[in-house]
Amino acid sequence: MTKLPPKAVCYKTTKLFTPENLPDVFKNNHHTKAGVWGKITLKSGRLRLQRFDVNDISNCIAEEILNVGETAVFGPQEPHAVQFIKSGGFTIGFHHIE
Repeated sequence: MTKLPPKAVCYKTTKLFTPENLPDVFKNNHHTKAGVWGKITLKSGRLRLQRFDVNDISNCIAEEILNVGETAVFGPQEPHAVQFIKSGGFTIGFHHIE
């Protein structure tokens, strides 16, 4: 499980993403830029977070199921994708070290 570094600060939080407005890029394998961690907070519904091998992005190496109120962190340039299991909403806080 990826964790935020102790000195990481949130510099941006997304709007609430739902099945109706979730960008296609988030549903497919993608990653943050260097030096940026993402923290998903599930507000409602149920969400699947898949993590992929950095050296083989077709290889899913871990999967987490998030329930209401739970969070998950993905690291800089860590390939991942999300899918709703149950309709709901989540936000992403983007963090970096100042």
